[in-house]
Amino acid sequence: MTGLDNQPGPSSCPVPSQYQAGGRIHTRRQGLNREIAGLDVEINNIQKDICQMKDLLLLRQEHKQKLIEQVGGGIDYTESDFEWSGELKTQLKTVFNIDDFRLCQEGACNANMDGRDIVCIMPTGGGKSLTYQLPALLNSGCTLVVSPLISLIADQIMHLQEAGIEAVKLTGSTSKTEARAINDRLIAMANSRRDRQERDIKLCYVTPEKIAKSKMFLSMLQKLVDGGQLARIVIDEAHTDPLARHEPWM
Repeated sequence: MTGLDNQPGPSSCPVPSQYQAGGRIHTRRQGLNREIAGLDVEINNIQKDICQMKDLLLLRQEHKQKLIEQVGGGIDYTESDFEWSGELKTQLKTVFNIDDFRLCQEGACNANMDGRDIVCIMPTGGGKSLTYQLPALLNSGCTLVVSPLISLIADQIMHLQEAGIEAVKLTGSTSKTEARAINDRLIAMANSRRDRQERDIKLCYVTPEKIAKSKMFLSMLQKLVDGGQLARIVIDEAHTDPLARHEPWM
């Protein structure tokens, strides 16, 4: 046996423990870098969203300001450029044979068409009735006219019917048969069950006493409201109506 045979064989030297963590540190740094890159993407997206929201906020603020200006500026109802103006003029001529409006008629008609509450004060013979009769033709449903003057009701009904307008009256002089027929027609309108061949009642004239004393009429009126068929309530010649000074519904 030679001396070489007595030499120790190859062996591995253990790595000191303080160096074994080096791989783990590198791996952790890679993970942190990936997380940072992900956060960068998130931050960029949030910044884009913030820019878009700022633009949207600016648009909404501008829109709000325009609406505020429209409300603050009011509406000039004496103008003739409303969506219904053309039809209003057409019906004025074809139905009432009137070429143009007088005094504040057009303004009152426009405000009526726009669903506004109106107090209309005009001189005798100024054409107050037209300010609700004309809009009644353009709006769906029935216009209820409360008037204490029986003779005025009869006169207006006559002229309206002569003009081909479906107008009726419920007063003390109305027979029970006629009143029942009118009531049935109005209820049919409220329930959308009217005869296709029968035209809708556009104006219904009543006395204040009819409203104050007839529960059946009030029930029918509520049906019109529920069915969306009560276009408006008009108090005609209110200064002559004693109930207008006491009844809360007036």
